[in-house]
Amino acid sequence: MGEGFSLPQGAVTQVLLFEVPDMPVQRRLLAESNVGVSPRSGTDRRPLEVRLEIDNKDSDQPMPAGTVRVFEPGPEGTPLFAGEDAVPGVPEGGRAALRLGRAFDVTMERRQTGFSRSGKHRLIVAYELTLKNAREKAAAVRIRERIPGQWKLLSASAEGRREDAGTLVFDLDVPKKDNLTLTYKVQVELK
Repeated sequence: MGEGFSLPQGAVTQVLLFEVPDMPVQRRLLAESNVGVSPRSGTDRRPLEVRLEIDNKDSDQPMPAGTVRVFEPGPEGTPLFAGEDAVPGVPEGGRAALRLGRAFDVTMERRQTGFSRSGKHRLIVAYELTLKNAREKAAAVRIRERIPGQWKLLSASAEGRREDAGTLVFDLDVPKKDNLTLTYKVQVELK
């Protein structure tokens, strides 16, 4: 903050606490769903959450807790308010995710395409997810599917990974003005 500053009585201002020239930021859309343990019909439309993932690796100081406001360049370079979120303190080298709201120009439809039992506690469940991108640029989308019990990915149309014991994740790039369909099948053991 430098040497200090003075304000007239009743004045309100914002003061720069510290400046980081370049902080790595990744914009991502996130869809989270639960894998059902019973047959389901119909199509479920899910909103995608807009997230900014920030990496405090190049700063020589922690980032304090508080509200972070995000501005993006508008059509003529004028900053436009994109959203805000409260974040906890982020240590040097730490990461934080800002939730900025819901996307309206990238949508997802999700439907169960298969369900069978292969034993008392074993299920085979299949899903189809269709992502539609109305934007003029590609969209990075993370699909996070929460799965109960012990599970194994049997097949998928894109590479998936186990994030933790109960979460399957797909990171996808949906082309501009296009659709992308993801299909996958999991085996679930419930006990």
